[in-house]
Amino acid sequence: MGSNMFDLNQQPKPDRHTTYSFRESSMFNQEPTYQRTYFEHALMNDIPRDGHCGFWAIVVALDFSEDYWYQIRTHLYGELLMHIDDYIVVFENDKNAISEALNVYETLAILKYWMIIPDTCILIANKYGVIVDFLSKDEFSTSFPLWSGPQDFPNHLIINIALLNSCHYIKVDLQEGHPMATVYWLWNMHKSTRSTGWQALYHGRLSAYVRPYRQFNNRHTERVNV
Repeated sequence: MGSNMFDLNQQPKPDRHTTYSFRESSMFNQEPTYQRTYFEHALMNDIPRDGHCGFWAIVVALDFSEDYWYQIRTHLYGELLMHIDDYIVVFENDKNAISEALNVYETLAILKYWMIIPDTCILIANKYGVIVDFLSKDEFSTSFPLWSGPQDFPNHLIINIALLNSCHYIKVDLQEGHPMATVYWLWNMHKSTRSTGWQALYHGRLSAYVRPYRQFNNRHTERVNV
């Protein structure tokens, strides 16, 4: 199966959010030591804290217009409905929660309407033809397009979304060629034959990822081989 293609060049461009060094923020020292390695030279954007922050992060990552968060919700909800039979298999019992979280447009969104990540990363990757790296205190994961392969896209865009303090999503810019987190297990379970090429293409960066669940110190580094 192939997901619908989406031309990012046809979307309106945003006014720039304030961008600053993550290391200079008060949140840097709140992150575990192993995670600070990834954020040492990262840049982050000032995302509104209105319950739509996950969608705002995608707006900034895809260079969409300033007020485009509601359209991101619409796109992802449409993606879910368009391929609902396939996503029922992928998400199983979580499908209803994901659907409910996407389909709300109030100015302020309460907890149950926050973006459900990393599951929604699969929808994002499929809808926009991008690679999504998700970073949090408890989990790092990479999601590729589920039904399309790297040969289907002339350019590959990697977007990095981080969850801070367990309550706020931001978009971060990591160093060029940064290690890519372990492939999300749902993607690995449901990937198509065509999409398996992603792992081969990015094998080196996936293999360079330091597993966050292990003790990080100068004497031993645990690596994940894909």
